[in-house]
Amino acid sequence: MQSDASMFPPDGARKILVTGGAGYIASHACKLLAANGMLPVTFDNLVRGHGHAVKWGPLVLGDLEDRLKLDEAIKEYRPEAIIHFAAYTYVGESVSDPAKYYKNNIVGTLALLDAMQRTSINIIVFSSSAAIYYRASTS
Repeated sequence: MQSDASMFPPDGARKILVTGGAGYIASHACKLLAANGMLPVTFDNLVRGHGHAVKWGPLVLGDLEDRLKLDEAIKEYRPEAIIHFAAYTYVGESVSDPAKYYKNNIVGTLALLDAMQRTSINIIVFSSSAAIYYRASTS
């Protein structure tokens, strides 16, 4: 599920690992990175993302809790920074199934931070935006 390699920035481009990069907001961040000469490397399990949204760099299918897959992606692409979008964001579902959200959002983020420490990546942008659009019930 990769895009046409001719559309990617040149080999010497700065690489940024974008977790959850197949999601709506993250895919637009990837587009902006590519427009500025960088190579966004999407790391996504496609549980909520869409492979067709990955157009500006390679797609690595994987889960943040898969230490081997995450380390392989970092070793292969050697990103200088990570933009972390890989989180569940449905407020109602988070109330009805908090363990699912804890596992993905907290445990997944800790796994990513551990991978960063193991591979000496010390730049991260942590994104969290969807919850600000939720309208609480007034009943």
